[in-house]
Amino acid sequence: MAAIKSQNDEIAALTNHNSEIIGEIIVAIKAQNNKFAAIKKQNGEIKQEVGRHIVSQR
Repeated sequence: MAAIKSQNDEIAALTNHNSEIIGEIIVAIKAQNNKFAAIKKQNGEIKQEVGRHIVSQR
């Protein structure tokens, strides 16, 4: 029985550790998504500015 409890404790510890790692990965992905969203917004603004410039040159 002690061996089974020891294995169960080890599994529980690994599960908790995996949950922490997954949480860190999710935080990192959200940060990347925020960066991509900012870049996408900036690209849209640049496209608008270029479009206005092209129209003003006609």
